[in-house]
Parts: sequence; structure tokens; C-alpha cells
Amino acid sequence: EQIDKLNKQLTREAWEEAQEMLDAKRAYIYDLREVKALDADRPPRGDLSAEISIRGEIIGTLSARAPEGGHFSEGDRVILRAVADRIALAIENARLFQETQRTLAETSNLYQLSRQMNEANTLADVVRAIITIAVPNATSGQIWMFDDMAAFKQSEWMQLEVDVSNTPREEDEAALIGLRLNLAEHSILNRMTADKVTLVHDILHDNRVDDELRDVFAQLGARALVLIPLAVRGVWRGVISVALPEPKRFNEREGRLFTALIDQAGVAIDNRLLLKQTEEALARNENLYAASRIINTAQTMQDLVFAAVAVAGAAPIDFALGLLEGRLDESGWPTALNVVAQSEYGNVFEMGIAYPIRVPVQSQLRGREPEVFEGDEAIEDERHPAYWARQSGYRSIAITTMFADNQPIAFLYVMSREDYVFSPDDYEVYRALAGQMSTQIQNQRLLEQTEAALDETSRLYVASRAISRAQDLEQVYQATSEHLTAATLRELEETVSMRVM
Repeated sequence: EQIDKLNKQLTREAWEEAQEMLDAKRAYIYDLREVKALDADRPPRGDLSAEISIRGEIIGTLSARAPEGGHFSEGDRVILRAVADRIALAIENARLFQETQRTLAETSNLYQLSRQMNEANTLADVVRAIITIAVPNATSGQIWMFDDMAAFKQSEWMQLEVDVSNTPREEDEAALIGLRLNLAEHSILNRMTADKVTLVHDILHDNRVDDELRDVFAQLGARALVLIPLAVRGVWRGVISVALPEPKRFNEREGRLFTALIDQAGVAIDNRLLLKQTEEALARNENLYAASRIINTAQTMQDLVFAAVAVAGAAPIDFALGLLEGRLDESGWPTALNVVAQSEYGNVFEMGIAYPIRVPVQSQLRGREPEVFEGDEAIEDERHPAYWARQSGYRSIAITTMFADNQPIAFLYVMSREDYVFSPDDYEVYRALAGQMSTQIQNQRLLEQTEAALDETSRLYVASRAISRAQDLEQVYQATSEHLTAATLRELEETVSMRVM
């Protein structure tokens, strides 16, 4: 009995789906000349009828009308019943054949889609494969990545990384890469789950789509919308969106195809991301190696800043190196900053500008972590280490402290005049640079101290010999003044000359 009920249910659902997909008419009439489709709400009446039944499920009726003045016999009834059974068998065979063909087509599409995504060289090629095979009438497709790559629940933003359009766009709609959306501010994004596709039949009449999001997807050419979670190695890392130009009612087969893309597209995109990350890591390591060579052979502070410039490449970033000098405050931190070198648009300049500073007790600089200021974040304390950079017009500022023997000796400034988002990789790179620079700065200081000590020892030795050869007090005085005060006088002359200049 349960099997019979299941057969009836499957037959009814399959037949309804077949009718919907075929957009089939539900009533027909044959007037001995031709077959005509009729309104299903007003089917023709007949003098004799037989139910069309498939596995116990009634899907229609076969009716016959007797000629005027005539009537049907019992034999006619038997014949009509037999014809109805043959019609049911033919309909079922046709439906099963079409179902098989559609299943084969669906399997073929999945195979072709998987093959093209695996052969894709870029993320744009992956999106192009999706909108070409899975949604051929789509206007565009996008890949949005979450800021936090670990898990969606920890992420607040997603950013448009790839945008592929099948149709020309207006000039102000062409550059959408980098567009960021706050997930909490958009209901439809906030309600998404990692294992379920979200379908929007019409963005103009869907209450889940707010006005801001509606405008964004309208720029992408969307009237209907498909949002597919992007899962990579079991972790939800982003969303694939597909825009369609007209409102659309998605059927069950399309839903299955989109659901299959959750994992298939995730694997293909993950491969491209891993390749991209490997290439970026290789380039970063090569730049770090080149920077390390520059730092190890640096003769001046400008050379150290130039090493940082070499790592940045084409990024819109400037650097500055500030040495910590002056007396120490009550917490043991220097109270003066000497910006000795700074880069601008790839060129490095010697500076030598001093600023009084006070590092706040709660500052991350004291904890060996970069301190970051972004956008319009105010810096009101004129003695804050970042104040001079903000006054110089930099909107994004990251400061890393350099230490030697647990004592702060310098700051490395990473700055941009644009709203630049520093990535975790950026912090690791510049932290590594700061570590190498601190060693070189300390080595130069030790070298200067050693040279000064050697010079002092040499002058004492020469003065001692001259004094030992003196015959009277006047010669002793001359030897002392000549050998011990000459260096001090030269330093005073250089200082006076620099002040005059």
C-alpha cells in the first residue's frame, strides 16, 4: 500500500513538472479534421468518457461525443477504455523519454561545466563557464569574497573580486571591482547559509532585497538573481552571484544545478586562489630576498627605506623611517622622533626632521604590534607618533616598532594617501622588514660607537706619546691641546657650519 502511494505521488509530481516544463496545454479536441488545443478551465463535455490513469494516478480524461441522434454501446465503452489505457502508456513513455533526455542533458551540462571550470586559468574564466553553461541567458556573474577567510560567522564584509559581464555597461557602471558590502546591513545576505542556494525571482518585488542592494545588482544587470555559496574545503569563503535580465521562476532542475555548483565551483575557484596565493607568495619572497640584500648592504638610512619600497612594488604606499632619540620618559620610552628618510611615489629622500613624541601607555606600539589608522580616524594628540604623518596628508597609516635588546630604537611607517586596507600578509612582510632593519640600525650604531672608541683610544695613545716626550710644562700643554681637543674643535666647527647653512 505504501509503495502504491509512493508511485502515485511520484507519478503526479513528475507529470506536473513535465507539464510545467513543456508549458503543455491541458485540453485538446479532435473534430474529425484536426486537433485543437482548448482552455483547460472549460474542457469539452462528452457522452462517454474514460479516465487516463498512470500507476493508479488519474492525470486526465478521454471523452467522446456521439453523433446527433446516435448513442454509444457497451462495446464502444470498452474500446474507449482501451484507447485511454494506450494513451496513458504513450504519455508515460513520452514523459519518461523526455525525462531521460533532460537528465542526460543535465549530466552533460554538469560534465561540461566541471571540465571548463577545471581548465579555467583565471577566476574570470570560472565565472564565464558558469554563466555560459549553467545560465546561458545571464547578463553577468560575480565572485564575492569574505574579508575573514576562516568562517562566514566571523566576517562582516564581502568584496567584489571578479565581475564578468555579457553585455556592455555604462561608463559609471564598468568599474565595480573592489565594491564592498556589509553583510549585517542586508537581510538576504545575512540570512544565507553555506549549503543553500538563494534565488530571487524579481529583485524589484522581493522584500528580502533592500534598496541599496537592489541598486548594486541593478548596476550588474540583474532583474532576477542567483546567490550561490562558495565553499572551499568545507569552509564558506564567499558568494557567487549570477544576474539575469528578466524576472524568472526557477524550476527544480535549475535548483539542483545551482546546488551542485556549491562544491564544484568551490573546488575550481580554490585551485585558482591557491595558484594565485602561491604566485603572490613567490613574488613576495623574491621581493623580501631582494630587500634583505639591500638592508644587509645598506650604508645609509635611505637605503633601508629603499628596501621597503622594493617590497611594495606598484602598491600606492610610501614609507618613512624614524629614529627614537632624546631623553626617556617615566616608562623608559624616548620622547623624540627623528624622521631620517622618507619615500614618495617610489623615490627616497633624506629628511632629518625631529618631532617631540609621547607613545600612549595603551598603544599597540608598546606591545610590538603595528598600530593602524585608517580613513578619517582622528589623531588629536600633537605628540602622537602618527600625528605628523596625518598632517602630511596620509589617510592610511601603519606604524611598526623596531627593538634592540628590548629597547625601542625606531619606527617604520607604512603610509598611503588613499584609503588602503592593509592585509595580514602586509603586516607579516613589514614586520619582517622592521626586524631586519632594527638589526642593521643597531649594527650601524655599534659600528659608530666602535669607531668613536677607536678614535678616542688612538688620540689618547698619540697624546700620551707626545706628552711623554715633552721637556717642560709648555710642551705638555701644547701636546694635550693639539691631540685631545682637535677632534672636539672639528665637531664644533662642523656644527657651526651646518647651523650657518
